Parts: sequence; structure tokens; C-alpha cells
Amino acid sequence: MILINTGAGQLFGTELGNLADNIAAAGYSLDQIDDVVITHLHPDHVGGLMRDGKQVFPKAVIHADKADTDYWLSEHEQRKDGEKSHFFAGAIASLKAYVQSGPGARALYIFSGGQDTLYRLHGNPEWRSIGKAVSAGCVRLLNQDIIDLYDRVPTKAPIVVKQ
Repeated sequence: MILINTGAGQLFGTELGNLADNIAAAGYSLDQIDDVVITHLHPDHVGGLMRDGKQVFPKAVIHADKADTDYWLSEHEQRKDGEKSHFFAGAIASLKAYVQSGPGARALYIFSGGQDTLYRLHGNPEWRSIGKAVSAGCVRLLNQDIIDLYDRVPTKAPIVVKQ
């Protein structure tokens, strides 16, 4: 199951942050969330990743734009732009545990002319699934391969397709 954004969670007060309860009330388990897509790292989109200091979706792959994460998770940028420091603090607090516990970035999103093509290079921990499962627009690689690519490929790098 895929979740798009997580709301503010408890970043804007303890009376908020009911996403996990609402998912359960709808009849789903948090373990059923395979992927969480974050459109941008403002507190009202990422705060629901954590609750009471714990990961809400410990099994999910978190998808976020590399340029966005490079900016909003940067302590240097936070110090440079002090007036938005609460935005940085929210992003860091919400994603820090996932970054520390996970093996790293596991998807590259492919854009053309500034538009999302909906194609992805996506990591998977199960080597037996490579080449067996199909999902629209995804090319599956092993997690360690996509992590390596993510670390080496700069933002906006051209993609050459050979047939």
C-alpha cells in the first residue's frame, strides 16, 4: 500500500497526529504501508512519520526528492536560513530515525523537461523478486545497487536509453 504524505503529526501539537489511528480505524495495519511518498519536506507533510519519538511506518520505504532532502536535512542550510529553522527542525525530526535505520535511498525518480515521467528505479531487498514482479513504470534493482546509484548520480543527470 502507498501513502502520500503523512500530515503534521505531533509537530503542531499533541492533539494532532492521529494518522496511525485513522489508518487502523479504516481496517488497515501500519505494516501494510510499503511506501510513503513525500511531496516535499515541510512539517505538515512529514510530521506523521514519527509518533511519540518512534517510527510510525518502520517497514515502509520513504520516497522524497533528492534535492529536497539535501536541502531540508542540511544543518548548514538550517543555520543559513534561520527564519525557516522550524521547517528544517520538523523535517530533521521526522526523517532522522528513518535515515539512520534504513539502508539509504532506495528509489530514483526520472524527470524529463522538469516533469515527472512516473518512471522509477526502485530498490528491493528480495533478490528473488528481481525480474519477477512488474509495477507500472518501475525498474527493480537490489537495494544496495540503487543506494550506490543514488549516492553517485548527481541531480538532473541525463539518462541514455539504448535498445
